[in-house]
Formats: sequence, structure tokens, C-alpha cells
Amino acid sequence: MKIQLGAVVAALLLLAACGNGHVPAPPEGPAQSLEPAEGEETGQLPAGLCASYYGGQGDPAYEYFQHKSIQRFLAMWVKEATGDIDAPQWDLASFAAVHVLDRDLAEVQPEEALYSCTFSDGAGRYGYAIVGYDGEGPSLHNWEVAETTPCPYDLAANSEAALEALQGTELDMGTTEAARVCMIGGDPNQADQGIRFTDEAGVTYIGFFGDGFTLEKQ
Repeated sequence: MKIQLGAVVAALLLLAACGNGHVPAPPEGPAQSLEPAEGEETGQLPAGLCASYYGGQGDPAYEYFQHKSIQRFLAMWVKEATGDIDAPQWDLASFAAVHVLDRDLAEVQPEEALYSCTFSDGAGRYGYAIVGYDGEGPSLHNWEVAETTPCPYDLAANSEAALEALQGTELDMGTTEAARVCMIGGDPNQADQGIRFTDEAGVTYIGFFGDGFTLEKQ
């Protein structure tokens, strides 16, 4: 069934007024084409590690996120969170699946698949949005939006610091995979956004975003 643009715009305005945070299907048409980030583009981090981190770029949610109508709707969430960034520039190369963990590193299964993408104002301010994706709609909902100036919460953006930190660990870099994680529970003052690094033997470290990039063995 084809959806007319006017109907989509009207639906977006209705949803904004209701405040339910869900986005309906975008107008028909091709999404922007963008290849997933290659491991070689993130400094000297192993290509396999980088490919695992950005694996979510092969999911339908990645294509859906690229529609301009969807990004305009997401901009409302960004402005609400930041106060004044009303035209965020999305770094689509940072798009990654998000795993939710408790403080014991147990996986917490959210109702929908979660994905993170960073944004900037184009002048040195950064943030991220975590969105839930419902493939049946399809639709997105706002799981979390936050400003993180001056640090983009992304593997490639922190590749130099991550590589330096990883070189002092017990990880087998030839088999290490990475995943964007959100930690819940525990001390609310603890950092809760980061990257989980795990090798074939099960050795695990969490690299936390925030004031620099700090790595902790789990």
C-alpha cells in the first residue's frame, strides 16, 4: 500500500502532538546509500573487531534511519535534550547495534532492537541517540538522547585511545569482537555508555565513554 507524503507529514505532526515518540513508515523511495565503516578506517584497530562493532549497519534499521523524514523527526528529540541543537548532523558511519547489560554484565533483553548513532551541531558539540526499532511498523522510538560534548561516543572517533588502552590488556586481538553497550543499574554516578571487548577465550573489558576513554577488565 502506497503512503502519500501529505499523509505521512500529517501523521508525524499527530504523533508529535500526542507525545508517544513513535515514528511511522517514511515515504516510499530509496534511502541514502552509505557503506559500513571499514576496519582500516579506524586507525590500526583490527578490521574484524571494527566489523563486529558496526555490524548493525547490515540491519534494516540502518536503512530506515537514513530517511530524511525520519531524521527530521529525530531532530525534535535532539532539540528537547540539548535545548538548542535543532538541525543535528548525523554521523551515519557511527551507527551501531546497542547491547543492554546490567552491572554483572548479564544481557538485558529490551522490547525492541536498539541502535545508537552520534550527532553534532557542526561546530564541536556532540551527542548520541539510542533508538528502538520495530520492524513490523516499521517505527522508531526514543530510548535515550544525550549531549556528550566534546567526546563523540563512537569506536572510530576514539580509535587512537582505544588502541592504546587495548595494547595493555590480556585480550587476544586476533579474536576480539566489540559491541556498543549501555549499562543499567548500580551506582547512577558510574559511567554507563561504552564498548565491550571480548575475545574467543571470554576475556572481557569494557571501555567507558566520558572523560577520556577508560578501560576496565570485567
